[in-house]
Amino acid sequence: MGGLQGDLAAYFIHKYGQRQLYAAVLGPLENQWLIKLLLEHDLRTPFANNNPDFKAELEGYLRQTLHQLPNLAKQLVEFGPPPDGVSGPQGDLAAYIKSQPWLESPQDTHSESESAIAPQPTSLELDAFAEDGDPHISAIDVASELDDKPQLRELPQKSGTPQPPHRDTGSAPDNVNVGITIDPATMLHAPRVAPSSEPTHQSRSVRPPGASGVKRSRLCRFLARLLFWRKRSQTPE
Repeated sequence: MGGLQGDLAAYFIHKYGQRQLYAAVLGPLENQWLIKLLLEHDLRTPFANNNPDFKAELEGYLRQTLHQLPNLAKQLVEFGPPPDGVSGPQGDLAAYIKSQPWLESPQDTHSESESAIAPQPTSLELDAFAEDGDPHISAIDVASELDDKPQLRELPQKSGTPQPPHRDTGSAPDNVNVGITIDPATMLHAPRVAPSSEPTHQSRSVRPPGASGVKRSRLCRFLARLLFWRKRSQTPE
């Protein structure tokens, strides 16, 4: 059977190309929003309130996330409405975008000064989250990589008592309840687009699958680390 020809081929190329481009803009915004919810949740826990160093670390990541969100929201608005067959932001994230937060944020969140606000590692570095011979990979590595826009597929939503990460892999168990309900239907599952040669001050392209797998692994270890501290805060002294 021959391939599509002429106008029909151009139609499908444009249609699915627009979906990929929209996914490349919406995905990072959804990721940062989810990180914001997780950090805000953990900052409200008694354990964070009773551990100043850990609380300060979380607050540093939250400031960086809040610094990036307005520009990501602006990029999505500038892209335009979602293509046919694709759902846009929902719920609180949609309301946040409608509030036009970039009007209150005079700085470009993709400026080179971003690295200056990144919090420094503290004594809370855990060797349990090391991987591939690096004994000091922590949440700071993930926070510094968030601007590279790793794609989240979906988080566990099963109920159960949180367990600390596996001592060998640093990954959280399947029965973890992160305490926040995320509807997978609102998360866009679309393939990544190829990297472009655009300047760094514009919307950054998604990295190749090999690199994105590393970033996603670091993000999982960051979330596992939060779950580890939450479990520890729930354990009687």
